[in-house]
Amino acid sequence: MKKNICAIMAIMLILAIPVSAQNANTTKKQSFIERASSLFKKNKKRFNKQVKQMKDDIGLDGKSYNQDKDIKVNGEYYMPIYDVNLFKGSEAQEMRNLCEQVFCTRYPEAVLMSSALPQTDWIIDNVKKDGIIVGYRETMYCYVLGQDGGDGYINMKFTFQRYKDVGKSYTNVKGVWPMLSRINIIPKSAFGELKDN
Repeated sequence: MKKNICAIMAIMLILAIPVSAQNANTTKKQSFIERASSLFKKNKKRFNKQVKQMKDDIGLDGKSYNQDKDIKVNGEYYMPIYDVNLFKGSEAQEMRNLCEQVFCTRYPEAVLMSSALPQTDWIIDNVKKDGIIVGYRETMYCYVLGQDGGDGYINMKFTFQRYKDVGKSYTNVKGVWPMLSRINIIPKSAFGELKDN
C-alpha cells in the first residue's frame, strides 16, 4: 500500500511541475522540496479521502483476513499445522469434505491425515459504502494436511466466504466456497518442529 501511495504522489508531483511553470513569476522561486511539500499538503486531504472511498468500495475496513502467523523452521516460513477441528457449525462437515475432495484430486497418491476448521466461529467484517455499513462478510479457513509418501507433507489452506446485505440472508461467495489460498510442501526435517508449535 505504501508503494502505491508513493507512486501516486510521484505522479501528482510530475503533473504539477508543468502547471507551476506556467504561473507568472510574481512569487519568489521555490526549491523542488518546497514545491513538493506544498503540493503534498494541498492534496493530502483529498488523497486520503479517495483512498478511504476506494477501501469502502471494495469492502475493506482495515482488517486482515489472514490471521496466520508463519513459523520459521530451518530458514523457511510455513503455515501452522492445524489438526483440531474447533468449528461445530452445521456446515462444518460439508466444508471439510469439499476441501478433502480438492486435496485428493490434486494429490491422489498422498495420504490424507487431517482436515480442520481451527476457528470457533466465522470472522465477521463489515462491508461499507460511503462510510455506511451495507453488508457483512464472513470468512472461515480450513486446513488439510497430508503425507507425501516418505518424502514430506502437504499443508493446504482453503478460504470460505459468505456475504449478506443488511437485513437479508447470507449466500456463499462464488469462487470462495472454497478457494485454495495456499499450499506448503513441508520436508520431513521441518515437520516435527511445526507440529510442536
